[in-house]
Amino acid sequence: LFNLPHMRFLHFFTALTEVTICQQAVQTLEGLSAATQLAKLWVVECQLERIAGLDACVQLKELYLYSNHIPTIENLGCLVGLEKLWLADNQIRQLGGLECLTNLRELNVAKNRIERIGSMLLPLRRLESLNLAGNAIGSFKEI
Repeated sequence: LFNLPHMRFLHFFTALTEVTICQQAVQTLEGLSAATQLAKLWVVECQLERIAGLDACVQLKELYLYSNHIPTIENLGCLVGLEKLWLADNQIRQLGGLECLTNLRELNVAKNRIERIGSMLLPLRRLESLNLAGNAIGSFKEI
């Protein structure tokens, strides 16, 4: 498929466990309401502007949304089993919205606009890999 503007067609495929969409015109995560078995989702190098529409994806273990236009980490509360989250190369300024991801083992937020870490990573007790490269973080004393 070329120049795919949306993902609505995915609601027909209820048994999907992995979806990869690269370099498309996708701006929103829609069409995943029937994707209850989805374990891995890649929507990368697209035009995604917001994290939303993942409520049904409760089995999701790996979420890759790098190289998009996402300004805020949000709407991840239903993904309590998430283990990998890649949000590198977006427009993220703060590390909020991660509190409920207590099973997260890998977080990649490199090449964003993050200046401060604060206490946002404290709930992520299982975190094994953290990539903050290419941000404007002045101090790592908070970690």
